[in-house]
Amino acid sequence: MDHIKNQVLGLIEQGRRDESIKLLFDLVVDSAEKGDFDKAESLRQILIQTNSMALTEIVASGEFLEEKKYHAIDPNHKKYWRRLYRDFSNQEAVEFYYSLRTITIKPGKVIIQQNKFNDKLFFVNEGKLKNICKSEKSEFFLKEIFAGEAFGLPTFFLISTATTSVITNSKVNISYITQEKLYSIAEKIPGFDTKLHDICKGLVRIDPDKIIKKQGFERRKHQRLLVDGWVMAHLMGADGKHSEQPFQGAFNDLSVGGASFTIKSSSQEYARSLLGSKAIIKLTLKNNANESVGIKEGWIVSLCDHLFDNYLISFKFQTPLSRKILHQLVKK
Repeated sequence: MDHIKNQVLGLIEQGRRDESIKLLFDLVVDSAEKGDFDKAESLRQILIQTNSMALTEIVASGEFLEEKKYHAIDPNHKKYWRRLYRDFSNQEAVEFYYSLRTITIKPGKVIIQQNKFNDKLFFVNEGKLKNICKSEKSEFFLKEIFAGEAFGLPTFFLISTATTSVITNSKVNISYITQEKLYSIAEKIPGFDTKLHDICKGLVRIDPDKIIKKQGFERRKHQRLLVDGWVMAHLMGADGKHSEQPFQGAFNDLSVGGASFTIKSSSQEYARSLLGSKAIIKLTLKNNANESVGIKEGWIVSLCDHLFDNYLISFKFQTPLSRKILHQLVKK
């Protein structure tokens, strides 16, 4: 690719810019015709970098490449997942399809583990999986997941740890998209992440959380109580030292085992980066003295976007909170 770029730059230096544009445009078209889409995209990027004012060719090559990629989508895949693709524009279909990765997995393998992070959204092409939930001493079977279903939505879209586990029941073939790929698409096509979420909710046969509520199974060890106060948090590094710059939040609820609080951040990327971080938080009463009643270490285990730059953080304490501090913070 470097030799092509050098050739183009040589033509430009000789005052033959139109020839350089035509050369790159023809190479993009030729590569796309042959199905070498990565090469075609790389050549188009060279066209953009070296001839940014060649708008006609830049737009035309992009449209041609998108059309060729769209018609190259596996028709069997598109038909099988028609509930996805029927609501996609051609651009959305192309971006989504070429972001997918497909793998085959043996029976008995854990795909999503309860209380762990998951950055993938899965689509089952073949096989069966089971959804289970564990408490301290018991394991509960929730449901089976079949071909044609999606799973992993809560952890993927809400940025939180998994509340249940998903394990293969047979040999399975699944496709997945990562959060990184989704964020990349959403930058090009604003609102695509919300659209995908809405579509995928229709690909979940039974919501496992509804089963848990219906069966009256409570995963939390400790009762959560409403509190009125503030949290001042410092992230902690691997060396145990905390950051100098804190961030502040307003309490939502509190238990012996953890707390949830709301923060404001204009940077979605920064908010997402907090997930999984170890931190130390100062618990402060909402009174005239803003009295500090305790300091706790722990981990940020989930983060939910509540719109308008508000994010709800769930924080798990490293050691239980004393009943004395809990009673001081609980709303009367």
